[in-house]
Amino acid sequence: EDQSERAILAEQFDEILNQINLVSEDSGYRGVNLLDRTNQILEVFFNESGDSNLTITGVNASAKGLGLVGWDVLGFDDLDLDGAGVGWPPFGLVSNGYAGLDWQNVLWLDMKTLTGFGFANGTVSGDYVAGFVGSASISVSDGTFDFKGAYFTAGQFDDTSLTITGYVDGVEQYSRSVVVDTDGPIWLEANFTEIDRLDFSGSGIVEMDEFTYRLVSPSGVAIHSEDWGTNASIEDAIQRIDSALVTLRAQSKTLASNLNVITSRQDFTQEMVNTLNEGASNLTNADMNQEAASMLMLQTRQLLGSTSLSLAAQAEQSVLSLLLSDDYFSFH
Repeated sequence: EDQSERAILAEQFDEILNQINLVSEDSGYRGVNLLDRTNQILEVFFNESGDSNLTITGVNASAKGLGLVGWDVLGFDDLDLDGAGVGWPPFGLVSNGYAGLDWQNVLWLDMKTLTGFGFANGTVSGDYVAGFVGSASISVSDGTFDFKGAYFTAGQFDDTSLTITGYVDGVEQYSRSVVVDTDGPIWLEANFTEIDRLDFSGSGIVEMDEFTYRLVSPSGVAIHSEDWGTNASIEDAIQRIDSALVTLRAQSKTLASNLNVITSRQDFTQEMVNTLNEGASNLTNADMNQEAASMLMLQTRQLLGSTSLSLAAQAEQSVLSLLLSDDYFSFH
């Protein structure tokens, strides 16, 4: 396959990811969306007191939430140095706007020239790395970004301490610390999500390479364009798809189980409602002619019973009178 066909396929894959995001965003009902990035919680109550209930936690079924969105890796070898970096000095400030980020006190370093101390050992790929002395920061002016991690090396002294802090609107959300040496890069796995500023604080000169991140739009959609120029990048996308399928199946089982519980309770409630409605109808929707005839029959039975009792009492009284009369005894 030529590179143009690879590029077309990568664009189609990006569009599929975009459609997944749209489906996730459009899955809400009456203000509740259990599939978007907000991880909403739905509470279902089965009785008036609320002690019988079911709590359903939403999942992030966006392309990013499923792990389908790739990462951008900065090796700092594509910097536009405008003639700098040739000769001395072999360093300079990284310009704001590079790779969609704002860089404060972050340097680019030419490892072809900086060969003393641990500088030459800080390269993971290419001839350039980023670096800072003491403190620096990376930020975005619009939206946020995810920071997966980077390789760090001490530029001058072993046992150089480094602390990385992620912020959102000036509030600290994440923090990682590591000690780096001059003998080679150390990968720091950060996994900071949706931050707008990343601060670095070191006790000396620190080099950074393979800065791995992705931009996130203000609406929470991860921004990343696939580059399938190599077979490795395509294989990485396939692995992300396989992992997303596993995640989706697990999420589907959980939601299906919750749905079965709600459906069972709904059927039970509906049957109870039908029974109560039938009982109410029997009380209020009676046939007046039939009820009048039944009432007349009951009254007739009561009258006949009363009359029978009266006749029986009179007969007993007659018999008793006869037995007590003088004529009866004189006859016998």
